[in-house]
Amino acid sequence: PYQPLSEVTHNALLHALCTHSVTLPLATVAALMTSYNSLSTFPDVPQALLALSSLPNILPVIFFNGTLEMVSNKCQSLNLSLTLQVVL
Repeated sequence: PYQPLSEVTHNALLHALCTHSVTLPLATVAALMTSYNSLSTFPDVPQALLALSSLPNILPVIFFNGTLEMVSNKCQSLNLSLTLQVVL
C-alpha cells in the first residue's frame, strides 16, 4: 500500500538506527525529520528558477520526490511562491 514519503523516510531512519544498534531519544528522531524537511537547495536553483519563470513560453516545473509541504515550504523560503506554480 501507498505510504507518504515522510513515513517512508521516517521508517528508513528507524531501520538504519536499529541495524546499527543506535538508540536515539524520540525528540532527536523528530529533530532529524524536521531537518530533513528543510534541506537546502543547490545555490544556483533560486536564480535559475526565477530566470526560467520570466520566459514567456516556458512553464518551469519542479520535479521533487518530497512532500507537498516540503516543496511549498522551500518555495516560500526562497520567495519563489509568487513566480512558480507547483504542479503535482
